[in-house]
Amino acid sequence: MSLRLRISLVILGLMALAQAMFGSAYFILQRRAELADTYNRSMETLRLAAAVCHESSLTDDWTKANSHLSFLREDPTVRYASCTDTKEPIPSGVREFSRYFELKDGSRSRARIGYNNAAVNAAVHSRLRGAIWDMASIASITLFFGLLVALFVARTLTRPIEALAKGARAVGEGDLEYRVPADGREDELETLRARFNAMAERLAETDRMKRNFIQNFTHDLKNPLSGIKACIETLHSGNSGPINGKQRKYLESSLAASERLWDYLDDMLSVMKLQTGRFPMDVQSVETARLLKEAIEGFSIRAENSLITLKVDLSPNLPSVKADEQLLRRVLDNLIANALNFTPREGTITLSAHLRDGQVRVDVHDTGPGIPKDELEEIFENFYQVERNKSRGRTPGTGLGLAVCRSIVAEHGGRIWAESPADGGTRFRFTLPVVYSGNA
Repeated sequence: MSLRLRISLVILGLMALAQAMFGSAYFILQRRAELADTYNRSMETLRLAAAVCHESSLTDDWTKANSHLSFLREDPTVRYASCTDTKEPIPSGVREFSRYFELKDGSRSRARIGYNNAAVNAAVHSRLRGAIWDMASIASITLFFGLLVALFVARTLTRPIEALAKGARAVGEGDLEYRVPADGREDELETLRARFNAMAERLAETDRMKRNFIQNFTHDLKNPLSGIKACIETLHSGNSGPINGKQRKYLESSLAASERLWDYLDDMLSVMKLQTGRFPMDVQSVETARLLKEAIEGFSIRAENSLITLKVDLSPNLPSVKADEQLLRRVLDNLIANALNFTPREGTITLSAHLRDGQVRVDVHDTGPGIPKDELEEIFENFYQVERNKSRGRTPGTGLGLAVCRSIVAEHGGRIWAESPADGGTRFRFTLPVVYSGNA
C-alpha cells in the first residue's frame, strides 16, 4: 500500500471517527430534547385536563370533561385519562401524570393521565428517525468532500517524498547528476531535499575525481607497459641474441602477463569513457549476419584446438542494425571469448540471432558450468566475477568485460542480460535497434 493511500485512509478514518462521535452526541442530545418536549407537552395536556375537570365540577356538568377526556384517549400514547381520584395501583408499563383540582364543595380530586411507555418511546424514535436520516445524508456528503480533501492533502504531503524517492532510485542506479527539483516549500521536507542534493553533489564530485584518477593513472601506466611489452617481444623473438628453452618459457609467461595487464587497463579505460559519455561512436547501418559470421570465424582456430564446436543459427533475411561496428564486434568478441573460456572440451557454443519485437536479439549459448541465478544480475557490475568459477584453474579475467558490454549495448539503445537455461550452460542475450528501409 502506497504512502499516499495510507495518509488518505488515515485522514478519512479520523474524519469518520469525528463524525461518528458527533453523530452519537447529536443523537443523545436530540433524544433528550424529544423526551423533554414530550414531558412538557404531557404536563401542558394535564394542566388543561385539570382545568376542564375543575370547570365541570363547578357547573355539575361533566359533559365537557368527558368529551375532553375521550379526545385525549384517542392519542395512541394515552392509556387512560380521568378526573376521578383513585387508590388503584398504576398498571405496569404506564407512566402516570396527575394534578389536583378543587371540587365545588371545596374538597380536592386529581386529574390523571396514564401514558403507555412503549408507545411514547415508539413515537419519540419515529421522530428521531427523520433526524438520523438527515444526519446520515450530511455525513455522506461530508465524507465525500472529506475524501477529496484527504486525497489533496495526501498528494501535497507525499509529492516531495516521492520526488526524494525518485532521486534516491536514480542515484542508487548510478545517475549521480540527478537532483531533486525545488517546489517552493519552506519546511522540513525542503531541508531534506536540499541536504539530499548536497549529498548527491558530493557523491558526484567524488565519482568524478575517482574516474579522473583512474583514467589518468591507467593512461600513464600504459606508456611504460608498452615499452615493457616491446622489450619482452624483442627478447622473445631472438633478435637481441639467442635464448634457451628455459628463458623462452619465462619470456612467454611474462608476455602473457603483460598482455593481461594491457587488456585490464584497456577495459578500465573503456568503462570510464563509456560511463562518462566520452567514448567516440560511429553509428551506421551494420549488416548483422555478416558481422556475426565474421565474429564466430575469428575464434574457429581456438575452438578447434579446445575441441569445442561452434554453431551459427541466424534467421533468414536478418535486418541490419544501427550500431558502431567496432564496438559491437567488441561485445561479440567478449561474449564468445567468455564462452570459450568456460566451455569444457567437446562442448558446444551456439551464436544465434533473430528478429524479436522490432529488434534484433543476439544469443551466445554455451554448455559450460552455468551461473547461479542469484548472480545473473551482478555479473555485469564492475570487477565482479562468479565465485565458483574462480577455482576452476582458468586464467582469471579483469571482471570488467561484461561491464563494458553492458555500457556499449546501453549506448546503442539495447539491453543485455544473462540466463541459466534448464538444460545447462549460460545464455547471454542482447538486443539492438533495427534499421528499416528508408531509415538507414
